[in-house]
Amino acid sequence: MAIIVAVLSLIWGFNLDHNTETITVKRQDLIQTIQASGQVRAVGQVDLSFAKNGRVAQVNKQPGDRVYANEVITTLDQADLYADRQSAEATLKQNKAKVVSAKVAVADAKQALADAVTETFAEADSIMGTTIDEFYDSTGWDSANVVITFQGSSLRERLGGSRSLALRNLTAWEKALEIDTDPLVLAPQAKDYLNQLVEFIADLSFAVNYLDDLDDEAAIAGARLTINALVGKLSAASEEYRSTVADLAVQETLIDEAQAAIAKVDAEIAKGIIKAPINGLITKQEAVAGESVEANVVVTSVIAVNQDFEIEALIPEINIAKVSIGNQVKITLDALPDEIFKGTVTIVDQGETIRDGVPNFKIKVRVKTDDQRIKTGLTANLIIETAKKSNVLVVPVYALKTDLPVGGKSGRTTVKIRTGKQIIERVVTIGQIGDGGMVEIVSGLKIGEEVIITPTVE
Repeated sequence: MAIIVAVLSLIWGFNLDHNTETITVKRQDLIQTIQASGQVRAVGQVDLSFAKNGRVAQVNKQPGDRVYANEVITTLDQADLYADRQSAEATLKQNKAKVVSAKVAVADAKQALADAVTETFAEADSIMGTTIDEFYDSTGWDSANVVITFQGSSLRERLGGSRSLALRNLTAWEKALEIDTDPLVLAPQAKDYLNQLVEFIADLSFAVNYLDDLDDEAAIAGARLTINALVGKLSAASEEYRSTVADLAVQETLIDEAQAAIAKVDAEIAKGIIKAPINGLITKQEAVAGESVEANVVVTSVIAVNQDFEIEALIPEINIAKVSIGNQVKITLDALPDEIFKGTVTIVDQGETIRDGVPNFKIKVRVKTDDQRIKTGLTANLIIETAKKSNVLVVPVYALKTDLPVGGKSGRTTVKIRTGKQIIERVVTIGQIGDGGMVEIVSGLKIGEEVIITPTVE
């Protein structure tokens, strides 16, 4: 942090020596750099290996060959796995056919259930209108009274209420059919309606016995049997539908299991296949047909073509604080010493790398070029621009004099300037130190002043 100090001027009583050298204070760009060396790597280089042990079956690409993403480079012998896959595919095909049949059965059962709901309504409504209403004095919902004479007012009231409820149920049933209610929803309701009708007819049968009329008793008994049969018919249709739905679920589960079996085999097969992850060139191929290989051992490498390169370098800890992502870099290569390439710092590791017992920090510099002469492994020399200030006052660092600190305060930094035949010592504030031994003057000097750079004699 720059320390702002007052400018002090002291007049020295001596003349300038004829050999005294000066430099004129001027403005210029001040650049701070550090140097490093590293190696070129391709940004898109990928090392490839098998995920399991095995014997190499095919080697489709050799070093220098062009490959495209997902193209097969090398495979292991996996004949047994391909046989397993064919078997699993056959099972899947069979199960899919069973699912098709099961879906047809479900559709048929659903239609049969819908037909049963419709037919049972028609029969129940007919019984209500042709058999039960003969024993009532009206066809109204709440005004009808049973015409049978017998003892017991509670039964008479119950017969009146049961008939009203049965009529309301039948009306609701009919409306549901008119709006095409899903039979899966309507079937349970219809069954409840029929069960209520069975109870109603049971009470009516008890009352009819007082008539001592065999024909009436036979009619009620027949209606009772018919309603019970309708309940059974509806139950059977519902059960058949539930059964077909359950069977379909089983068949669909078998499809899932067959697909999972195929996926498992495919995953195992994939472990024995090396595919190109990118478009590029083969730079390494150590797989040989017929020979055994181990899992996770690199056998093939692919490098991206027409891609950027990057340079990995180590920076000593004394300089790493100066380096930041985005710093511009000038690069020369030992293989191409007369050419300069430009790059940018893209990565600065946060953890150290010990080299010869000294902490260093790895950086990566991205180089945008399609120059085919640049190859991985080349030695690169870096000049990293860590700071730059434009149009600032500068003087050589050797023109400065800095006093030792006193009483916990920083020592003064001074320069000597020439004014005519006299020398003035002036306190200055300095800023960034750049390359070439130049230092920024924040305050204390003006452009055009002459700074003494050789010793003076009093």
